[in-house]
Amino acid sequence: MELFIRSMLPCQIPPCRYRLPMPIQLPMRQRPPIRRKRGLDERGFTLIELMVVLLIMGILMAIALPTLLSTSKGANDKAAQSDLTSAVYAAKSYYISGSTFSGITPNVMEKIMHSITFVAPPTPASASNNQVWIVIGTTNHQSVEMGSWSSSGLCWIAVDNQASSNSTTFNAPPGMSYAYISPSSASKCSNLVTAPKGGWNDHWPRTPSGL
Repeated sequence: MELFIRSMLPCQIPPCRYRLPMPIQLPMRQRPPIRRKRGLDERGFTLIELMVVLLIMGILMAIALPTLLSTSKGANDKAAQSDLTSAVYAAKSYYISGSTFSGITPNVMEKIMHSITFVAPPTPASASNNQVWIVIGTTNHQSVEMGSWSSSGLCWIAVDNQASSNSTTFNAPPGMSYAYISPSSASKCSNLVTAPKGGWNDHWPRTPSGL
């Protein structure tokens, strides 16, 4: 105690040799580790909850998948119809220049329509690849038939008959005619079509699915 008091007084006789006392360190009380209770926001999913979520996702997929597939098939059908419509009008422009479809070949058509690949039967033509097959009527070369296979399983066909009577080759009436058939494979779509399903129409017919 005396040493502590003397240390607080100014030094009288230098050099001062007083040292400050060391601070007394009291033992610190250790706190026990804090255990946090798991709240509802940290709780994981139970097996039943996961099964319910998977069940709901399966039901939604079962509802949406047919619609998506139908939309995809319908888009491919529209692509086939668009290619055939353009190809038939291109062939009509060729006919106007010479009053005959004679001489039309895939190479000639591709010079007129650069965006479409033309083939001659029995080579199949797929709408997915912008392909169209072409057949010329044998009677005075006054008619031409074109077709394209769609991934929906339909073969779309267009005929331009410039004769005044039914085409003896395709059995189609005068003017523009449209139809489709349901072959078993794409290779069946490359054959000459004379009796399409539902007959010939003056516009693109609707499919049984309504597309």
